[in-house]
Amino acid sequence: MRKKAMRIRRARPGDFKDILALVNEHEPEDGLFATRYFKRYFARDPVLAEDRVYATEIDGKIVGVSGYHYDHFISDYAPWLSWFIVAPEYRGEEKGGVAGRMLRAVLRILKSRRIRKVFVATLGTNGCAIKFYLKHGFEVEGRLCDYYAHGEDQLILGRYL
Repeated sequence: MRKKAMRIRRARPGDFKDILALVNEHEPEDGLFATRYFKRYFARDPVLAEDRVYATEIDGKIVGVSGYHYDHFISDYAPWLSWFIVAPEYRGEEKGGVAGRMLRAVLRILKSRRIRKVFVATLGTNGCAIKFYLKHGFEVEGRLCDYYAHGEDQLILGRYL
C-alpha cells in the first residue's frame, strides 16, 4: 500500500468523540480514564497546559492519536508518550507506516523543545508495542510487576533524543 497523504495536527475539542472511539476500540478498559483526561485537556486545565495531544488524519478521517504528557507533580523535563493509538486498518508498515510517522513527528517536536529523553509505558505482554518501540530506539528501563492486575506488568521504555 502506498503512503497516503497524512496530516498530524494538534487535537481540537471537536476531535473528542473520534479520539475516544479510537481509545475504546484499542483498549476499552481505558475509556473512563480517557474520558476524564480529554475533558480536562480540552477544557484547558492549567495542570495539563504543557501536555500535547495530536490527531492524525488521512482523507479527513482521524486514524490516530498521539502526544505526550508530563509527570506534572514530579518533573517538567521528562515527558511520557501518551495515547499512542492507530486505527486497526492503518497498523503496520504495509499500511503506510502511520505509527512510525506519528512517532517520528512527536519525537521531532520534543527535540525542538530541547527535551533530552522521553519515556513510554505499555503492558508487559503487548509484544507488538514493545517490538515497535524497540525498533524505534527505545530501551527497556523497568518493569512494575502486577501494575495493571495480577500477572499484568507495566513495562517502561525510554529513549534519548
